[in-house]
Amino acid sequence: MNLTILTGRVTADPVLKKAEGERVYTSFILAVPRQKKVPEADFPKITAYGKTAENICRCLHKNSKVIIRGKVRTRNIIDSEGIRQTLTEILVSNWEFSDTREFSDTKPNNSGDYAAASEAVEEEQADN
Repeated sequence: MNLTILTGRVTADPVLKKAEGERVYTSFILAVPRQKKVPEADFPKITAYGKTAENICRCLHKNSKVIIRGKVRTRNIIDSEGIRQTLTEILVSNWEFSDTREFSDTKPNNSGDYAAASEAVEEEQADN
């Protein structure tokens, strides 16, 4: 079974991008704290497509605390220098806010409207 659940903070504002064709996506890094006395973290790459990506870009911003559910995906890519590399990322199937303070009007990419943000997440989950 390929199931991953991570809780952490977004390290930068997610940006919506277009892949080949009309498919939209976003990728961002999530700071996931380790369960140790010394403060350490892992920084997995998180990727979402379609409506999930649109809602993430609309609702999340740098330092948002979020729960990500998805699966680990590993693929080979050719970088800009022509070198083959292996990329491991978490492909988002579901996400939710982990901190109610996310709905403050002072956040740059957030409307401050809890009901609208919750509606967007519920609508996205119904589509999946």
